[in-house]
Amino acid sequence: MLLIRQAGHGLELYIII
Repeated sequence: MLLIRQAGHGLELYIII
């Protein structure tokens, strides 16, 4: 599963298998 979240300081990318 791929999770992309927009944080205040930048972009955070999470890769959860």
